[in-house]
Amino acid sequence: MQKAVGKQVGSSLLYSDYREWATEQGVGRLLTQKNLVQRLVNRHGLSVGRDMTHRYLEGAEFRSSADNVLAFRERESRQ
Repeated sequence: MQKAVGKQVGSSLLYSDYREWATEQGVGRLLTQKNLVQRLVNRHGLSVGRDMTHRYLEGAEFRSSADNVLAFRERESRQ
């Protein structure tokens, strides 16, 4: 994920990808979705938004690839 003015990332999708990454990395204790979102807001200056059906983080987007790091959706399609 990277900062991007005017962009949004759904918090459920973000958490799903975080869980997948953390499991692959062998992280023993995962953050809750609420804690993950709070950390991103507090540490990276993102804000939380919502509409009638979704909650999202404003000011961020998924990066497709950078510095040999592949986005989860891209990694999944290559396997």
